[in-house]
Amino acid sequence: MNASGKTYLRKTTRAILLLLTAAFSWLSTHAHAQVFVAQTGGGVGKYDGTTGSAINTGFVSGGNPGGVALSGNTLYVANTSTNTVATYDATTGTSLNPSFVTGLHDPTKLFVYAGFLYVVNNSSGTIGKYDASTGATINASFMGGLAAPNGAVVASNNLLYVANTSVGVISKYNLATGSVLSSNYIDAPNCWGLALANGDLLVSIFTSTGNVSEYDTGLGHLINANFITGLNDPTDIAVNGPNLLVENNGGTTVGEYKSSTGTAVNASFISGLSSAPTGLAVGIPEPQSIALLTLGLVGIMARRRPASPKA
Repeated sequence: MNASGKTYLRKTTRAILLLLTAAFSWLSTHAHAQVFVAQTGGGVGKYDGTTGSAINTGFVSGGNPGGVALSGNTLYVANTSTNTVATYDATTGTSLNPSFVTGLHDPTKLFVYAGFLYVVNNSSGTIGKYDASTGATINASFMGGLAAPNGAVVASNNLLYVANTSVGVISKYNLATGSVLSSNYIDAPNCWGLALANGDLLVSIFTSTGNVSEYDTGLGHLINANFITGLNDPTDIAVNGPNLLVENNGGTTVGEYKSSTGTAVNASFISGLSSAPTGLAVGIPEPQSIALLTLGLVGIMARRRPASPKA
């Protein structure tokens, strides 16, 4: 490569890096989290994660969703009527695969971790492991012996916490191997939803005068039994930036609270749901446009590359 070509390459690389930096900066300023709320018999609604305002209340229609999960631009929806997991485009709501995973047993919670989709089966007391891209079964009974499990949350060190609602205990597992570390790690009667915030485990307590309790993840000790109070049959919970979202199954609302103190930000952050909420997923839109922008820039620069001097 001659001097002219090397200079052009340096300028091209610098221009692409500057444009990518500007694009990511724009995304960090303008991209907002979106909240997907599953509702018994009411499909899945899509809401703005900053204001709670509705984007599309019928984003996914029909079915009897028991849980939702978001990974990239794919929305996974568990259907307790058909015992399946369906996939949808998280931007448009277009159905991708209505039978992504089949043969389940009252799936109530979904989560994606390290390229795998995990399905919590309430009636069989199991957690199945599947390829998150294809739906192929890795192990339909990756974990067993659970008691009407509902909530589940993964810590960064491959620890999995599972709420066994019918016996009121939270179990701890090694997610890499599926082995149980403690079957009765925390006693929490009526436990349902689980979330991790500020190094602590937050647990929704499913009663008509329900609450969210706070536990230490290191030893499982109770920190605050009444971290959040005044709830109505709270089910799933999820972290939304510095806040915690809590579904009120008995009140058809989703409240928002400070995850550090439990103080209410807006107890009716999302309201007017058509039926009882059963699952939450929170995520920021996939920045696929950045990859397309990069490819476009490379293509444009390649076309404009100066011709080598003729011999």
